[in-house]
Parts: sequence; C-alpha cells; structure tokens
Amino acid sequence: MKSDPAQPDLAHRLAERVKELTLLHRSARILQSGEPMGPRLMAELVAMVPAAWQFPEKCEALIRWGNLEAHTPGWAETKWMLSARFRGGPEKGVVKVAYRTAPFGAPDPFLKEERDLIRSYADMLAGCFSRAHAEAKLRESNDRLRFFHDLDAAAEGIDDPEQVLRFVVCRLGSHLGVSRCSFAHVDSAGLRYVVPIEYCDGCSSAVGASYLTEFSLERLRTAAGPIVIRDVLVESPPEARAKPASRGTRSLIACSLVRQGTVRALLAVQHKTPRDWTDNEIALVEETASRMWAMIERRGAEARLRRSETMLRIAGRVAHLGGFSVDLPDLRFAWSGEACAIHDVPPGTTPTFDEALSFCSPSHRERVRAALDACIKHGAPFDLELEITTGKGRRAWVRAIGEAERDDEGRIMRVQGALQDITERRALEEQLRQAQKLEAIGLLASGVAHDFNNILSVILSYAAFVLGELEPDHRLRPDVQEIERAGMRATTLTRQLLAFSKQQPLEPRIVQLNDVVTGVGAMLERLSGDGVTLRTQLDPHLPRVLVDPGQMEQVVMNLVVNARDAMPSGGLVTL
Repeated sequence: MKSDPAQPDLAHRLAERVKELTLLHRSARILQSGEPMGPRLMAELVAMVPAAWQFPEKCEALIRWGNLEAHTPGWAETKWMLSARFRGGPEKGVVKVAYRTAPFGAPDPFLKEERDLIRSYADMLAGCFSRAHAEAKLRESNDRLRFFHDLDAAAEGIDDPEQVLRFVVCRLGSHLGVSRCSFAHVDSAGLRYVVPIEYCDGCSSAVGASYLTEFSLERLRTAAGPIVIRDVLVESPPEARAKPASRGTRSLIACSLVRQGTVRALLAVQHKTPRDWTDNEIALVEETASRMWAMIERRGAEARLRRSETMLRIAGRVAHLGGFSVDLPDLRFAWSGEACAIHDVPPGTTPTFDEALSFCSPSHRERVRAALDACIKHGAPFDLELEITTGKGRRAWVRAIGEAERDDEGRIMRVQGALQDITERRALEEQLRQAQKLEAIGLLASGVAHDFNNILSVILSYAAFVLGELEPDHRLRPDVQEIERAGMRATTLTRQLLAFSKQQPLEPRIVQLNDVVTGVGAMLERLSGDGVTLRTQLDPHLPRVLVDPGQMEQVVMNLVVNARDAMPSGGLVTL
C-alpha cells in the first residue's frame, strides 16, 4: 500500500496550528492573571512568541507598548521580519518577529498563517493591554480619590493651620513611601527656604533648617506644574547636587505656592534613591499641594471670619445693634443673636411676619406693615423708630432700617436690615430736652433777676433814706426796717436766680441754721397765710453748716410754702 504524500504536509500544518493556538491560549491566561502590566509580564509574553513560528530556533521577537519594551535575547531587526501594530487603545504598540537567517535559503520564510497569527496576536495584546491600562488607571483614580477622601475627612476637624500642614505632610509621605516629605516657606527676601514641618523615614530630620534654594525661584514661579527630578546626580547641574546628596536626597517632586508672582511656600517629596516617579505619583503630589494650599487659606479665612464675627458680636452687644432678614414669599424673619436679645427671646428665633409685628406697639404696627410692603413691592428703603414690648414685657424703643436685596435679574428676593435698641438714646434725648428747657428757664430767670434787682435797688435806697429821717422811737421805724429786711431777702433771691442761671456763683459760708430760720421768721409768718400756724422748735446745740445763706433761706421758705399748699383747710407747720 502506497503512502499518501499529503499526510506529512497535513501533519506539519496541524502542528503549526497547535503552536499558534498554544501561544494565544497561554498568552491569554497570563494576561488574565491580574498581574499589573510591567517589564516582567512583558518579558514572559515575548519569550513565548518564537515557539509559535515554523523555525523557532532561528526566531527572535519584540513587543513594545507605550514606554514598555521586551524582546528575546538575540533580537535584532533583519530583512526576514514580520510586524503588526496595535490598533486602537490609548498607547502605541507593536509586535515584531524576525529570523536571524533565512531558513533553507527561502526568499520568504513566513507562512500565510504566521502573517495572520502576528496580526491576531497584536490585536489580542492591544485589547488586553488597553483593558489593563484602563483598569490600572481606574485603580489609580480610585486610590487617589480614596486618599483625598480620607485626607479631607480626617483634616476636617483640625482648625489650626499648622496642625493641618503637619497632618497632610505625614499622610502624603507615608502614602508614597518616600524618605522625606516636607513643607517649607520662602523667606521675605526670596533667597532661602525654611523647613518648619517634615515627615522622615530613614533619613535625618531637617526641621528648623534653612537652605539656599536648590531650584531657581524663577523656575518655581513659572513652572507649569511640579518640578520632577528622578535622579539628582544625573538631571541637576553640578552646582546643585551637593546639598540634596548631603541630606540623602536622590530624587524628588516639588510643588510651589505662587501668589501675585511671588513664591511663598514649597511642598516637596524626596527619596534617598533614584526613583522613576509615575504619572499617578506626580499627579497625587500636585493635587495634594493644591488641596493643602486651599485648606490653609480656608482655615485662615475661617479664623479671620471667626475673629470678625466675634468683634461684630461685641460691637453689636455694645451698640445694641442686631440684624434681620425677611425671606420672600413666606415673610419668615431671621434675627441675629443681638436682635433676639433686643426682643428678649431665645437665640435662633425665626418669627413669622405676624409674630414679629406683635412685638410692636399697636400704634406703630400699621407704619411697619406699610414700610415693609413698599420695600417688598417697590424696593423702597425704610428707616423707622418704633416702640416695642419684648418677650419679657419690657418696653423699649428700636430703630429699624432695611432695604431690598435683588437677584441678578433685578427681582426682589428678600429684605435685609439692622435693628438697634435706642431706648437709652431716647432717654438721653429726653434729658437733653429737659436740660434745654431748664437752660431757657435759667435765661428767663436771669433776665427777671436783673430787672428785679433794679427795682430792689430803688426800694432799698428809699428805705434807707426813710430810716435816716425817722427817730429811733418812731412808731413807723419797725415797719420800714421790715421793708428793708424784705428787700435784702429779695436781693438774696435774685442772687439765687442768677446762680441758677449760672450767671452768679454761690457764696457758701459757715452759718448757724437757727440764725437763718430766725432771720426769715417774719417773712415766714406772712407766707404761711391765714389758717396756718407757724411754730419753731430750734435746737440750741445744732452744729453749724457750710452753705450759701441766701440759698438756705430759700429752702426754708419753699418748705413752708409747700406745707401751706398741702393744707388748704389750715393747720400747724413746725420748724
């Protein structure tokens, strides 16, 4: 029986197909293992490629994808070579297969199936690599988001900006596994940076140290992103290598804080060995720096706001000044703490319009309603002084000023204003009005006193003339002397009026009160009138006092007159 000459050829072709399928199957298993894409996995894949070709002992292979490349030990491009580029995906890639020599001197040593295989293999790798790349990016994104979520959550309860810095620096350093992570601020001259906060792992601390800047401030100021150095001894100029090396720094990422064209601070991660920083690590440091600056500025703004609110509360408490707003359309009031205090209600009280209006005195409610209505409908500002009854029943006067707040389209959204307790001010104004009245009375009294003095001068002069003409025992002499004494007392009264009007000073002297009462006895008898009996009980041991005699006489006479007026039916007045 003759053998079929096609059998060996069929067996050979089947064997080749088995090798091709084996390559695809084994590669698929490796790619599905979940191992991150890297040099080791690439080397394992490329090592399997030659065995799938017709002459594996003469075959070499290369796989390149993005920045990764792997090839068999004897790889070199020759004229007996196949290649297939990756189709689709974010990274460029290629698979190449080459024979070192042409097997058996054939002009084209590659089978058609091998040409199809390299195309299929490239497409499979492109799909797997792209999926692995996307998954790696997703993991990196999730890790970064988780890092920042945990960072923000943990830093939320820290108010002190320095503690925030310390926390962020330590978290970033430990997360990246670097030798040092530090925050530094640049001095006012812009020549040195000082390290106040640092994370160290396996290197000496530089906290408190001050260094000449290793990076040009101009470079830091104008850099579009972080400054990345993977090996200081290779990438830095010779004059900039010594200091980092002396501190155990071989690689670093530095992000600067630039405000108004000036470098203010620096966040740097450093490692003691050369390090090929990944894009994810660089992005992580850059975003951490950005978030850290934002945290510090926000904490600073919050601290300034707290100080401002404290000062505003103190000022409002001293000035009895509070704020209010009225939201539309429900007319719900919001009162500040001081506005609640003015109304004697608990802090945080938010009354309705009717509840707020009920604090106003009934006579003022219509004015408030009309003013608020005009402000809501037409934007008319108002300035009112109102009497209110507080939650504790205290009557008070307040000044309310308000104006409309509009949105971008000019619609009135709410009414805002201020409320001030002016009860004390109105009391002082009333005192001022009374003082002005008294001043007017004083001016009138001064004028009357001057005119009366002129008349008294004539009366006293004539009384003196008459006394000079009368004999000592003349029966009219006592009456004339009484006229003279009354005139003198009237002179004293005018002096008191002038003193009241502040046009003549008082003249206090040491006197005996009994003498003062005795001196005006006759005048008191006449002042008491009919039906009122005047009696004196003078203590002979009464001590002397320092007083203006005329003013004291006026006091005694006023007491008697008041007592007389209090007894219209008559009675007894005792001094």
